[in-house]
Amino acid sequence: MALYNSFAISEEEMPLAGLTLPYALNEDDEAVVATEKQYASRSKLRCVVTSPHFLYSTIIIVTLSLYIIQPSAQENLRSHMPPLRIDGIKPMCGASQAEARSMGCVFDVYVNEWLPAACFDRAVAEVSESNSSDLYPAAAGRTSFPLFWDKAMARPATLEDVMLAAFENVANGFKINFYTAWDFHRAHCLHLWRLTVSAVQRLDRGEKDVGVYYKSASPEHAWHCNKLIVEWDTRDPDKISTLNPGIGDCVILNRF
Repeated sequence: MALYNSFAISEEEMPLAGLTLPYALNEDDEAVVATEKQYASRSKLRCVVTSPHFLYSTIIIVTLSLYIIQPSAQENLRSHMPPLRIDGIKPMCGASQAEARSMGCVFDVYVNEWLPAACFDRAVAEVSESNSSDLYPAAAGRTSFPLFWDKAMARPATLEDVMLAAFENVANGFKINFYTAWDFHRAHCLHLWRLTVSAVQRLDRGEKDVGVYYKSASPEHAWHCNKLIVEWDTRDPDKISTLNPGIGDCVILNRF
């Protein structure tokens, strides 16, 4: 079969100008036209891809995508975590030390609040309040933190003063503050983290209705403590801790 293309036609066979061809291009003609169109398209695409505007837009889209994907990744991580239910309970420690003790409440020194028996972890508290703890010798035990009524630390207070003020702050709406060394704040954060770990261990052993101080289950407070520890070496050397005693809220943890 003879093959025809636009380059093999003689002058006699060429159509006159102005006439309309009564036939369509053959396969070879279509291939040439298609190749030219593809080359033109690729040239345009190459110009677009190498354009500074395109590159800048791509960077923005990729960056935004990372922020969109990140929550999804966090949700996926949560789906693999053990199921946990948090039930709130109202603080029930009465209006005086005598009532609190009769109801089983205990004052947690490093929480700085009275806690119901259901969420007071005696084992953790004893380690935190021990003067022989090797966790942080400079900040171990209640006697390592002298308490004061004033910011100048000129008027000494006692732990008994703090424990009594807790009921005044709650019942009468007062805001009685006490002041102590800044190191107390670090000891407080470490104490709450140990409370969290202890509660998780109890859940893992199959225990039900595990009570824990509510800030030990608070992501916001964990973040606060993280910042405090990280910024420890750059803190103001004159900074002190302010204590506002009260009655603590608790949460009850259960696995589904």
